[in-house]
Amino acid sequence: MKRLIFSVFLFSIIQGCATVSKKKSGKQQFQGTGSFCLDSYILRSAADGCQDWVIREIEGVRELKCKKKSHGEKNIWTDSTFVFFQKSSNVPMIPSFRPICIDEKSVFGVISTERLK
Repeated sequence: MKRLIFSVFLFSIIQGCATVSKKKSGKQQFQGTGSFCLDSYILRSAADGCQDWVIREIEGVRELKCKKKSHGEKNIWTDSTFVFFQKSSNVPMIPSFRPICIDEKSVFGVISTERLK
């Protein structure tokens, strides 16, 4: 049952359930995904200028990054590649993965572009 609920949850994310849109008043409206980690990233990257995101799945891992931003400034939240996956899944080792957040459903982190020391 948990697997089914999580599958429905991830399907809704991929189909664009989490959105940041502007009403006629100019204020942004946010519809959450149900994942604290994913929602936090979307809100933070939107605050830093991300206007659109792209999600793709690779071997049970979902890769998420900002597709369109409102400015050309470099920023970790708008320029990095982030990944998330189900906590209970057998995910292959992801090179340079740095976990940022773990909630009841998923593990969320960034792919580090810096070399490990």
